[in-house]
Amino acid sequence: MATRMLQNDVSLKQIADVLQHRSIDTTQIYTKINLPELRHVAMPWPGRRS
Repeated sequence: MATRMLQNDVSLKQIADVLQHRSIDTTQIYTKINLPELRHVAMPWPGRRS
């Protein structure tokens, strides 16, 4: 959720408030997901064709 919010131009402060984080540093951990790289290594969902 944090990554999608960041991709939609929501500020880190707003994301931290939604997630009830005391520190922006904690929020940054949740937004550091490299989705393009994950798509390369993710296994297909069972029962779904790629």
